[in-house]
Amino acid sequence: MTPAELRRRKGLVLDTNLFLVYVVGLFSPQLISEFKRTQAYSERDFRVPVKFFARFQRITTTPHILTQVTDLLETFNRSWQNRVFPRVRQVIARFEEQYIPSLEIATRHLLRFDKFGLADAVIAKLAAQNHLVLTDDLQLFGYLESLNLPVVNFNHLRSGYLIN
Repeated sequence: MTPAELRRRKGLVLDTNLFLVYVVGLFSPQLISEFKRTQAYSERDFRVPVKFFARFQRITTTPHILTQVTDLLETFNRSWQNRVFPRVRQVIARFEEQYIPSLEIATRHLLRFDKFGLADAVIAKLAAQNHLVLTDDLQLFGYLESLNLPVVNFNHLRSGYLIN
């Protein structure tokens, strides 16, 4: 995807896992590999999307993604919770929040809802509205790519395939 193609997107949407890595990395990049929910990632995995974000004027999220992220952060060490949630507030303030009613997704986008659940079905809806999705979920990536929707596999960023 060229820089010009990236600029034509309404915004960038992070899936829940990558949003979580981003928030934990903002708090303390060293904790990424220690926190149960992000230990499959590294400090470098935090820095890669930050560089990619710079190509976008707008980062988009949804109440569904935010709910998942905050629920997962509740499993964070209690002594760190009081310090990590202010980072979440900072991110929410910078990102643009798009609301798509859950009932719309559950009734009008049955295949997406039944296959992926609510948060990922909403992500697919945003992709259909010309938002670029950054995900490490191979099933979601394959589905969006099969529909020719704008999606980037995080592993391509990890390998340096899309960032120079």
